[in-house]
This record gives sequence, C-alpha cells and structure tokens, in this order.
Amino acid sequence: MKPHFPVEIHYSAEDEGFIATYPDLPGCSAWGATEAEVLSESHAAAAAWLKACKAAGNPIPTPSGRCAGSALRQYQLRTRRPFTMMGFPEAWE
Repeated sequence: MKPHFPVEIHYSAEDEGFIATYPDLPGCSAWGATEAEVLSESHAAAAAWLKACKAAGNPIPTPSGRCAGSALRQYQLRTRRPFTMMGFPEAWE
C-alpha cells in the first residue's frame, strides 16, 4: 500500500490562485489558478521533494495522516468541497 500524505489547499486572494502545501513535507508547496491545476501541480511538487530527499540520503517522512483542522474546515466551508488524502503517483516509487 502506498503512503498517503495529506495535502492542504486554500485560495489566496493575494496570489490570485490556489495554494497547496504538504504538512509532512516541509517547504513543499504548489500554486494553481484552479483547484484541478493546483492538485496536479502539487503531485509534481511532492514527487520532486521526495526525489530530492531520497537523492540526499535523507529518510522519507512517515505520513502523519493529519490535516490542519481549522484551515481545512475553513476551506471546506468556503468551497463546499471535501478534503482528500493524496496518494503516491507512480513517479514517486
């Protein structure tokens, strides 16, 4: 079974788009004009983050399965969309 890292998505008026961050992968984030775009970009960002982590000989973090509760609830209330756990794309293996 592939690990699932939680991804947090929020809309940023300042950046005029959606921002995705992975709480378990420090500094890993992506931007997209739409939710679909930011999800796609977040997969690429996480894949690159994990590849760099592996190349540096650092351990891959264990997914916490957590999410930022208040930010998540605010996102769900604003968008009326559910939060999902993102699994490993094939490129991450």
